[in-house]
Amino acid sequence: MKSLAVSTQQEDKLLAAPAPGMTLKYLLTGLVKCGHCHRSMVPAVSGVYITRDGKEKRYVAYFCSGSVDGNCSNRKRIPEQWLREVVVSTIRNQLFPVD
Repeated sequence: MKSLAVSTQQEDKLLAAPAPGMTLKYLLTGLVKCGHCHRSMVPAVSGVYITRDGKEKRYVAYFCSGSVDGNCSNRKRIPEQWLREVVVSTIRNQLFPVD
């Protein structure tokens, strides 16, 4: 099995993409599965919007790829940031339990 770890002179890249041209922008892409049809859920990015304090933001959420073509009734969207924080926290707690 090929390792995904790479070393660069600047040490700014910790993971290599599994395939040429593939990006790893969203940590859980390909890992989140729909509870209804078991297809992979994919990230969707909203357009840019301006917050009350004037900052530009984008909303990212995972949704079932089967819901687009009507093959799945799951219309729920899971916020990417929330899901990532929950998964990373769970892994961290399993690896480094606090007594």
